[in-house]
Amino acid sequence: MTKELSEAAQKLLQLIPTDGTYVGNTSLSRRSGLGEEYWNVRKELEQAGLITFGRGRGGSIALQLSAPPVAVIQAAPSANLVSDEADLYEPLRKLLNDDWGAAAKESEDFFELRITASPRKWQRDSGQWSRPDLTLVEVTNF
Repeated sequence: MTKELSEAAQKLLQLIPTDGTYVGNTSLSRRSGLGEEYWNVRKELEQAGLITFGRGRGGSIALQLSAPPVAVIQAAPSANLVSDEADLYEPLRKLLNDDWGAAAKESEDFFELRITASPRKWQRDSGQWSRPDLTLVEVTNF
């Protein structure tokens, strides 16, 4: 694909990091010595599908890394699937309590973990995100 590119585009392509990190347009424009032609050359790389755009003052670009193949796994119907989020609160509380809680209690730190979600089918007056599902407080002494 690079054989079809202009000499200026090939030169610019060599200045872009190969690990997918973004580099600023201003920096690349200066380093390439292309001046105003930089934007046309960048457009050529874009049309060839070789770069992707990022943020930053003046914008940035990175090499378009080929996406790894994505395996699609079809989930088989199972009785183990959870139909309600609230069914996960207690297993999560137990996991956090047994893992983090054990370490905290071993070091004699204060550790408290509670399920603080609203009861099922209970309508909140204060808004959907006003109350956490679980609340954990740990006080460590140094």
